[in-house]
Amino acid sequence: ERYEDVLDIIKVKRKPGLFSQHAPTLLDNITSKFVDALIEQGRRISPKSVLIAMNVVQTKEQELEVIRYFEFVIQRLDCQDRNIHDHLLSLYAKHAPEKMGQYLSEFDTSSIEDLPFDINHALILCLDKGLKKDLVTLYCILNQLDKAVEMALAIDLEVARKCISFADDQETRRNLWLRIAR
Repeated sequence: ERYEDVLDIIKVKRKPGLFSQHAPTLLDNITSKFVDALIEQGRRISPKSVLIAMNVVQTKEQELEVIRYFEFVIQRLDCQDRNIHDHLLSLYAKHAPEKMGQYLSEFDTSSIEDLPFDINHALILCLDKGLKKDLVTLYCILNQLDKAVEMALAIDLEVARKCISFADDQETRRNLWLRIAR
């Protein structure tokens, strides 16, 4: 049960396999220090190699640390792994719904094929948690602008106006403006 000593040895050895091998035990017992060590290793550790262990964490504190690690690998290491992004979205929906909108806004100009996450998974999460503004963004990305404007009008006029920027042609913009005006 000398988890910190084990972590120190693993850090010195710098063998990625040791991190993934001991991830379940270290995440369970010294979560924050283990995540710090993973971040310190940077690209030497594949996020996919510790993903299974991060899927089985049980406490809110552990899940918040997993969020911290996933944010690091996505923002700093430019990880595009769909499983990582989907798991992060699930954790946002559960513990940090305010971060969901910020995350989705990074992709609001992307085409569906370019998204690093499963948009259907994101829709289900937002529907389950009642994240209406985030649903509007997802509908805009899906080019379901009528549905997005309809939902946005129930939230805020400014949210509805933002939907117009997703329209590809002038006629669609005009129809959306008319709908908002009504």
